[in-house]
Amino acid sequence: MNPRFPFAALVALSALPAAAQDLGPANVAQIETVMACPRDRGPDAAYWACLDASGMSPGALTFARQLAASDTLPGPGFLLGFTELGPVDLGDVVFPFLANTNDQSLLLNGAGGPVQPQLGPRPEDPQSRALMREYPDAMPAFRMTVVGHRRTGAVQRFVVSDQITDGCRACALLGQALSAMVFRDGVLERVEPLGWLADDATEGLAEGLKAGSLRALQIALTLRGYEPGRMDGRPGDATDAALRAFLSDQCLPVDEGLSEAALTRLTEAPMIASPDALTPPDCAE
Repeated sequence: MNPRFPFAALVALSALPAAAQDLGPANVAQIETVMACPRDRGPDAAYWACLDASGMSPGALTFARQLAASDTLPGPGFLLGFTELGPVDLGDVVFPFLANTNDQSLLLNGAGGPVQPQLGPRPEDPQSRALMREYPDAMPAFRMTVVGHRRTGAVQRFVVSDQITDGCRACALLGQALSAMVFRDGVLERVEPLGWLADDATEGLAEGLKAGSLRALQIALTLRGYEPGRMDGRPGDATDAALRAFLSDQCLPVDEGLSEAALTRLTEAPMIASPDALTPPDCAE
């Protein structure tokens, strides 16, 4: 295992006290207010007084102070966007005292408080291992973001992506490392490695889908929170089941396969969406 790619170290949760619950739009701050106060002396008393005087809402200030009190998060962070997915929701957070990559995703309102996206263990599928052999110095950029979500009953599946670079954070980008964080009733159950994808596997995704590439279909379904199995281009029951689940969620006939309408939905449907947005209540009509 590459010592500079410590997947196992990323499994541990980075969570705040459970008191940081019931977060929502009332905790969202305006970026203009966030950036209005001087940051040269760090988050001292004068900084907080400036934020208070700037007119920032009490909810936004409360959220920022909770993040500042964490031992695992990089200082005060401000909620700039909130997507209700329930029971675990998605927040877009800016950490203004970080020099780089200060925009991050946080998973909110779960049983353990806000949680940073996690990569999980090192993937062991053949495609990922081949990419690792080709680029032995590959390492994560630690710019993890949530790119997909699906909720089925009490289970929520968040797809997390991190950029892979060729040996340093500023080096050439090689692709993405994907994992899934699976919650049940708001409690994190497991983190699953999904695999490494080279840049060319995702850049031409729409074209691959139109050309009938099975691997492109598997990648697209995986990114949206479905479970088609390995993204290796080989047919199987898992891929068939994942496609049928996607078609059902999109109110499309499940027995027609990847029709033109299904292809359009798969290419254009939002990866981050609530179940209501993905599945209109009148699907049966």
